[in-house]
Amino acid sequence: MAWIESHQGLAKHPKTLKLARRLNIHTAQAIGHLHMFWWWALDYAQDGDISNCDPEDIAIAADWPGDASEFYDALVSVGFIDRHEDGKTTIHDWYDYAGKLIEKRAADAERKRKERSSAAQKQEPAGNPEDVQHTSSGHPADDQRTSGVTITVPKPNKKHFGDSDECAKTFDRFWAAYPKKHGKQAAWKKWQSLYKQGKIDIDFILDRLQAYITYVEAERRRGFDRQFLDGSTFVNQERWNDDWDTVKPRDPTDQIIELNRRMRDRNEQPIDWFAAK
Repeated sequence: MAWIESHQGLAKHPKTLKLARRLNIHTAQAIGHLHMFWWWALDYAQDGDISNCDPEDIAIAADWPGDASEFYDALVSVGFIDRHEDGKTTIHDWYDYAGKLIEKRAADAERKRKERSSAAQKQEPAGNPEDVQHTSSGHPADDQRTSGVTITVPKPNKKHFGDSDECAKTFDRFWAAYPKKHGKQAAWKKWQSLYKQGKIDIDFILDRLQAYITYVEAERRRGFDRQFLDGSTFVNQERWNDDWDTVKPRDPTDQIIELNRRMRDRNEQPIDWFAAK
């Protein structure tokens, strides 16, 4: 399970207090949104670089219910997000929060790569096919006969493509991005089969995965208990081929509508953002 360091000084830190004032929320709520943001980054911005994220992406990541631009600008102004002269945007002091996890993930990935490489080498036959002397198998497809002389055509060394390093790298990228990491072994087995069939386009899959995540989060914001599919299910059913962009989120539930009404009756701010379309 991934984790970040959370220091007790965060509650009284000037940046946290300033963020709460700018957003007109309690300090405890500000801390909650910050942790939601950081937890999201553990999976989707592991190096702390959020240059490709717009304010709405950050607001959704932090579960911020209000105006996305207001929230994003507040994070920048108080110093939780850094804008650099080269145009990059990063999470402030990200390595201090998640450095140990980043190092562990890198070490684990390298260890697994070496294990897979070692296993693949053990499975390969010694020597090259052309170095091995073959005898006629008696099968027409295996032999070529010229002037009464039998020439045995060596069979190629068929390496299992699904076990290649490139296949493993694409799977590692997908698994790092997928939000519900259940059924990894089953997913990996299916992934190898699809890779061997030429069905794995990692950039396309990651793009469609982001569309799927956006859809699920939109459903949750409308009050539905929408859960992510297990990683193995997503791979086995090749759900990246679904048109998540065209799926219209459902209307808010009766419970959410009733909760809004009661909050208005108590002169509290309603949660109309749940029903935003």
